[in-house]
Amino acid sequence: MEGLGCVLMENKNVIAFDYKKLKPHEQNYPTHDLELAAVVFALKKWRYYLYGVTHLIYGGLVFAVHLNHLIGDAIGLVQFLNAVSQIAKYPSSTPSPLLVWQRELLSARNPPCVTCVHNEYEVEKNSNSCAKLTILDPAANLPRKGFFFRPQEIKAIKKYLAPKICYTSRFDLGAAFLWRSRSIALQLDLEEIVSLACVTAALIRNSSGYHGNGFVTLATVLKVEKLCNNPLGYALGLVKKAKEQVTEDFIKSAIDYSALDGKPGQGEDGFVMPLCLPFAAMDKFQEEMEKMI
Repeated sequence: MEGLGCVLMENKNVIAFDYKKLKPHEQNYPTHDLELAAVVFALKKWRYYLYGVTHLIYGGLVFAVHLNHLIGDAIGLVQFLNAVSQIAKYPSSTPSPLLVWQRELLSARNPPCVTCVHNEYEVEKNSNSCAKLTILDPAANLPRKGFFFRPQEIKAIKKYLAPKICYTSRFDLGAAFLWRSRSIALQLDLEEIVSLACVTAALIRNSSGYHGNGFVTLATVLKVEKLCNNPLGYALGLVKKAKEQVTEDFIKSAIDYSALDGKPGQGEDGFVMPLCLPFAAMDKFQEEMEKMI
């Protein structure tokens, strides 16, 4: 495919049509991304005709919009609505920043350049202690239990924080509490290294106005001795620090790391299938998969 075409119709009558030649990197996009790119192209081309705005008699207006979360995230929606507001006030103006759909911003640079530490991809390198790694029982022997944290439980946990910690999100508090309490419950070797990994939105908000959706993984690592022998606030600080390191440079560095490590990227069409198995079963599964592919 070398280009995208779109047609504007009303009551089955063609009003306008347009065509856009694809850039070399865009030709590698999977079909569903090209379909979305065509929609975005049409909306940008004929936005003045397509935006449904209801003007009120006594001033003001009502604008209705429906966003697919696969296309953009909450911040991207706010950016989009700000652009619509600007167009409504000044019809001849160009939104600043100009909204674009540039998925290549989430592709590795050429050449790839890793500028940050990525603990989320370096589990084996982080486990560099002489301690014997703890191997958990097969999943069948691991009980499953859920814990519900209401405001009173959260308030009780916060009592273990230093008075200077005046605010923390429930996610940060829960992650730190889970990480520390789980490590204590497992009675791990004090020299063993434990990690906490989580997923966060990949926000690239530069002058280009990219408003698409994406995510990256972040992780923080620490020896069991420091994690368990320090108060809860210590673990909480590590969680917050890990989140603060997720900048645009970190995101681009993570993408480049994935490319150098042989992970899928650069417009490859496919899907990821996460799987959790005991160590022996995982090795068996990989052997079985390699036989078939």
